[in-house]
Amino acid sequence: MPSIQIEKHRFHGLKEKSEPMDIRFESLGLDLHSGTTVLSGVTGEFKAGKCCAIMGPSGAGKTTFMNALCGKAWYGTTTGKVFINGQEASIADFKPCVGFVPQDDIVHESLTVDEQIFAAAKLRGEPGTTDKDAKRVTEDVLQILQINHIRNSVVGSVEHRGISGGQRKRVNIGLELVAELDDQAADPTVLFLDEPTSGLDSTSSLTIIESLKKLGELGMTSIMVIHQPRYSLFTLFDEVLLLGRGLSGPSLGAVPYFKRLGFDIPATENPADWLMDLISGEIRSKTMPNFEPSMLFDPWLFYVALSLSLLFSLLLSVYSFLSAMCYS
Repeated sequence: MPSIQIEKHRFHGLKEKSEPMDIRFESLGLDLHSGTTVLSGVTGEFKAGKCCAIMGPSGAGKTTFMNALCGKAWYGTTTGKVFINGQEASIADFKPCVGFVPQDDIVHESLTVDEQIFAAAKLRGEPGTTDKDAKRVTEDVLQILQINHIRNSVVGSVEHRGISGGQRKRVNIGLELVAELDDQAADPTVLFLDEPTSGLDSTSSLTIIESLKKLGELGMTSIMVIHQPRYSLFTLFDEVLLLGRGLSGPSLGAVPYFKRLGFDIPATENPADWLMDLISGEIRSKTMPNFEPSMLFDPWLFYVALSLSLLFSLLLSVYSFLSAMCYS
């Protein structure tokens, strides 16, 4: 099945990042104040401007990992190292540059969509933000999140019907995007989202991921916890982190990697669901009859070491060839 093509968006208010943010983490973990370790040994990387998914079976620690990474795990002590653009640091040190969209709604039910985004742009902008600047960013947000057609609709509530669940989620995301007006947030920017597609139908979920993908054109990195994405949605992600002693890397490389380990994927299977079953221990390997999910880490280390070895050999061959050409 071909992947979905995302049309480029022409931005007028939101600004391109002059210094995008690469995030690398080594042996990231979390120890609760009670002494219990709930997360350990997570290593990977999220590149600037990429749309990244955190996936794993229930209880794998997806939200815990994201909270630990973005400095919101107040209920425990974070272990391991985090590197921002190659320098060891904490994402908490970049608080003005980081947005966080929680799973629960943070919208005002009595305001229209337009009023909601515009008010947030004025309140979260630097002192002296003009109505013109706020309106320009509001227009960008409404367009890129595909909610311009409901701009005059009241958000509503359970008692007073308003916009749909998928539209509400996009308004929540918009409230974080308008922080762009803050000069401190005008350079590196990362947006964390806790299950932005939870409870939504596949079409609404696809619209959200398409919108986040467009923000990558500005150098904005989107990192989200996601459950059971359909195939066309899964292929939109640039990077995927599988929690459960699995893999961190390009989403399109996940299936080929596991197939090399002896795992067969049926032609009609959704790769995202298949990966969840695999790291939960529901799928057996043809080459590893005694396979357990905890064994996935060692093959990955071997795979990385072999890839680096082959790359080094290739570079050495190229160097030898060029040297011979120079002295011939």
